[in-house]
Amino acid sequence: MTEERSETPWRLYDAPPRGKGVLQLVGGSSHLVDGPFDLQRLRALLGDCDMVQMVPVIDDDEWAESELGLWVDEDGRNKNLPSNAEATDVYGEHVCGGSIVGPLLVINLGDCI
Repeated sequence: MTEERSETPWRLYDAPPRGKGVLQLVGGSSHLVDGPFDLQRLRALLGDCDMVQMVPVIDDDEWAESELGLWVDEDGRNKNLPSNAEATDVYGEHVCGGSIVGPLLVINLGDCI
């Protein structure tokens, strides 16, 4: 499945608008992507993975209000997906082990269906 992405880069540390997500690819590019974000869409955006994992971003005042969720391929480490340095720099403190592998999708939790 080919994914349509915005041609406008989006800063990963900026919360996405409602109904959209930020897809951070390995290697540095990040793009706004459209919802709706159901399981099929999440799996497609993250590389046709079998399982997805979500980690909420809730620990400081700036992000607590936006209720963001970080979505990754749950088997990314077992698949030896490459490290996502840009995603780790911004969100590594929120995930077990402190590092993110493979693509990362950031969405508002209220946009999950």
